[in-house]
Amino acid sequence: MEGSLIRPELRQAAFAAAVSLSLLIAPKVPAQTIVPAQVTTGATAEVERVIVTGSNIPTAAETGLIQWIRIVRQTLKNWAFAMQRT
Repeated sequence: MEGSLIRPELRQAAFAAAVSLSLLIAPKVPAQTIVPAQVTTGATAEVERVIVTGSNIPTAAETGLIQWIRIVRQTLKNWAFAMQRT
């Protein structure tokens, strides 16, 4: 196996320089811009009405009634007991 063409001391110095440079640059590059909150006193907010069109949400007439089963603690115990027996 051949050795590296770069001496270990130089490789370590280059690595240290790259890490130092990235740590110096990183704090200056924000991921998101921070917008200060607007303080309003006694003002009311106005909201624009939004109408959603083209959604694929089925209506109750399309889906029909949904069957519900009420499960109480005793029913769970009975099912657990039945599963242990099989």
